[in-house]
Amino acid sequence: MRRYFFRLFCGFIVILSLVSITFGWSVDRSQVLTSLTWHILEEWHYSPRELDDQLSQDAFALYLESLDPDKRFLTKADLEEMQKYERAIDDEIKAGSSRLMELSSWLLSQRIQEVQAMAKEILAEPFAYFVDEDLELDAKKRDYADGPGELRELWRKMLKYQTILTYLDLVAAGEEEVNLKAIDKEKEAQAREKVSRNLQSTLERLLKDSKEEAFYRYINAVTRSFDPHTAYFTPEKKEDFDIEMRGTLEGIGARLQEEGEYIRVVEIIPGGAAWRQGELKQGDLILQVAQGEEEEVVDLYNMRVTEAVRYIRGKKGTEVRLTVKKPDGQIVTIPIIRDIVVLEESYARQALLTPARTGEEEARKFGYIYLPSFYRDFADVKGRSAAADLKKILQQINEEGVDGIILDLRDNGGGSLDDALRIAGFFIPSGPLLQVKGREKTNVFWDPEKGTVYNGPLVVLINTLTASGAEILAAALQDYDRAVIAGNRTFGKGSIQSILELDHFLPLDLGGLKPLGSMKLTIQQFYRVTGEPIQYHGVAPDITLPDPYGYIEAGERTLKHALPEERLASLEYQKWERPADLDGIKAKSSQRVAVNQSFQQIGEYVEKINKERQETRQSLHLAEI
Repeated sequence: MRRYFFRLFCGFIVILSLVSITFGWSVDRSQVLTSLTWHILEEWHYSPRELDDQLSQDAFALYLESLDPDKRFLTKADLEEMQKYERAIDDEIKAGSSRLMELSSWLLSQRIQEVQAMAKEILAEPFAYFVDEDLELDAKKRDYADGPGELRELWRKMLKYQTILTYLDLVAAGEEEVNLKAIDKEKEAQAREKVSRNLQSTLERLLKDSKEEAFYRYINAVTRSFDPHTAYFTPEKKEDFDIEMRGTLEGIGARLQEEGEYIRVVEIIPGGAAWRQGELKQGDLILQVAQGEEEEVVDLYNMRVTEAVRYIRGKKGTEVRLTVKKPDGQIVTIPIIRDIVVLEESYARQALLTPARTGEEEARKFGYIYLPSFYRDFADVKGRSAAADLKKILQQINEEGVDGIILDLRDNGGGSLDDALRIAGFFIPSGPLLQVKGREKTNVFWDPEKGTVYNGPLVVLINTLTASGAEILAAALQDYDRAVIAGNRTFGKGSIQSILELDHFLPLDLGGLKPLGSMKLTIQQFYRVTGEPIQYHGVAPDITLPDPYGYIEAGERTLKHALPEERLASLEYQKWERPADLDGIKAKSSQRVAVNQSFQQIGEYVEKINKERQETRQSLHLAEI
């Protein structure tokens, strides 16, 4: 039945194509994208859903969250107006319409314009800084405003809070002592003016949100009602995803951020094009950009940094000319020839550790490897990959004659499954590593490597943000008794995604709609060789250590519409012949943790942050900030 519907959709695309040719009708891009996205979800998603009212309600709730997550603009009346579409998203998808998106975008635009005018009035006069009142900072504990009056009061308090913080920064930067019992009128006026300028800049950017951005929010509300990792990527967001995966990009080699109405250079990447050219510096403001000497200049004033980088990035060997304002006020034009930018921090790194010993014990040496992700350049077979880099590092560390290796997978969010499996094979002679279950069958993934690269003692560090491919590696090493796993329970992402280029589904005569973007689609779940799920559960450490992220609510179990856990039968496999003495290690670790000052400070820090997170009402009395 699903294949019938997908063939029906392909027929629909062909009919659209013929109609557009015969009658000269224009084909709506968002209509094609919506239909295509739905049919891909229905045909290939690991856990498909019915296109019904329940899906509509789930997608509607997710859409509202993305539309105004901090409840700063929309009112209860706006929600009531949109509520008529709560059970109609399924009908809109079938009809190829987008009335909810159009209505919500219009309402949000209207409210933003109202806030613009409102904020100017509020910030025109000083606040009463010594009045006992407070502001609820946690939007989850606030309801939407009951009307214009309540919305204005919310903004009055938010602007007062921002002004107080800005005022205190200005006073602290001066030479005089901070006096919380009296107001410096000049600095107070400067604070209000700065808050007003920054806010108006932010609101202008929100108003300029493209139709594509609005559609991006809408279609991803539908995809995330299937699971939190299925997503539609605009062409620009797909480019960012590719850069993250391969660790390189073509551009000038500078990190940028928004600062008020301008784009500021916050870092020059060593070895990059801008670094070699030498004129662009940290702290410079980029005002304009042109593609070479003869091309039209584009003003970056009040532009989002995500949009600005589209003009600054470009093919290796091409020229970009940046008009820059230096910290001393000088305006200069800097020509830079773009090149490959290598993001070294995204690659594996190593170090040799020689901890101090007491008494007559011999000094020992340990290899430390930090692996931030399972990166791979899928567009270049000769490009860098996590497995190839790690193999070289292990070979180098072996030559040093180390007493053991620490493999740090903390904050590793996954990446290439192939690299995760190859790396597991570096430590295990042979055997199954993973079970992968699709909609129709379950496959077993075996060790792709012959023999091992390293046979000595191994510790793997994990934390709450260790996810996906990193969990596969940690689980395999734990199941084989090959490593001691230390840290905290991992994220619990037990699903596999595939990237589909949506342009491939279009007939040639609809090529004018390209680029459509891409879809990251959940197609499988993976399980340990024991049959136990990683989904929801994650990987529990053998040795638990105090967690600096203990205050964060993270993990698959905290995400809406996460796939349910399942269990499979265990596979037969041969465990490591020289397992560590876990009981002895646990006892010694507990003793060390109990007396270690750094670990005690982590516990105190987490307790402090958790307490502060509970106290979300902020006083707006100047002396109590």
